[in-house]
Amino acid sequence: IAVIALCVFSFGLYVIFRLWQLTNILNSKTENHISKVFTTITISIHSVSLLGLIYYFLFPAPATLLLTAKLLHLLSTIFHIVWIIKVRNRLNRINNVSKGDALWLGPFLSSFFHVIYFQHKINQSISSKAAGKLAT
Repeated sequence: IAVIALCVFSFGLYVIFRLWQLTNILNSKTENHISKVFTTITISIHSVSLLGLIYYFLFPAPATLLLTAKLLHLLSTIFHIVWIIKVRNRLNRINNVSKGDALWLGPFLSSFFHVIYFQHKINQSISSKAAGKLAT
C-alpha cells in the first residue's frame, strides 16, 4: 500500500527512482547493462514534462505549453515502457527463470504494476533462496 501511495502522490517520481535503483543493482550483477544515457534521457523527458504541466496549471501559460507537456509525457511513457521491459528481462535472466516458473515476471503484470510487481518477485526470490539454504 505504501509503494502504491508513493507512486501516486509523487506524480510518478517514486517509480522513476525505484527503476533507477533497480537498474543500478542489475547493472552491477549483469554484463548486459542498461545504458546510463538511456536512463538519463528517460528521467529528463519525464521531469521536463512534469515541470511543464506544473507550470501550466500554476501560472498563466499558453495552451502550447500544455500540448508540449502532453507530447513529452507520451514520449516519456514510451521510454518508460522500454525501461520496464529492460529491467524485467534482466530480472528474469538473473533469476534464471522461464515462462511458467513461479519467479517469472510476466509481461502483463510488469506493464501495469512494474515496480510493485518487481519488488514482489524480488521478495519471493529472496524467500525461496533463504528457504533453500535452510533446507540444506
